[in-house]
Amino acid sequence: MDPAIEPASPASTAAGFTLIELLVSVAILSVLATAAVLALGGGPDRSARDLALFRSQYGSARALAIASGQSRGLVLTPQGLRLARRETAGWEISERLQPWQGQVALSVRRPAAAGVPDIILLANGSSSAFSIAFGGAARCRSDGWEALACREN
Repeated sequence: MDPAIEPASPASTAAGFTLIELLVSVAILSVLATAAVLALGGGPDRSARDLALFRSQYGSARALAIASGQSRGLVLTPQGLRLARRETAGWEISERLQPWQGQVALSVRRPAAAGVPDIILLANGSSSAFSIAFGGAARCRSDGWEALACREN
């Protein structure tokens, strides 16, 4: 037989990668790279996200306290924050924890009591005095009478 028209041997066709194999490899590497970026990408923005969460929840709780004429509160832990509402029998604290992304440190100017929120928002618009730091990048404070004051470092 003429060598120009003979079929290729199996050894000569298995010498490279097919287009499908290359596409699958690139897709797997893309997924791994995306996962790595998402896992590591939350560093510097964590305190900004925590600050935004706190400002949002503080503002909502304050507005609800004023509109309903019923005291509201925020319970802050190292893991996150919970909302609270004053009932006739005492404070009702939400089961839903809204987690922090980074480190948060709270300082209040009154002794802590069991079952009482760390920050209390009254129907007249005032609150308990506090200072809260978000990973050293931002800080919010209130003396109880003035509006919430936040600054980013």
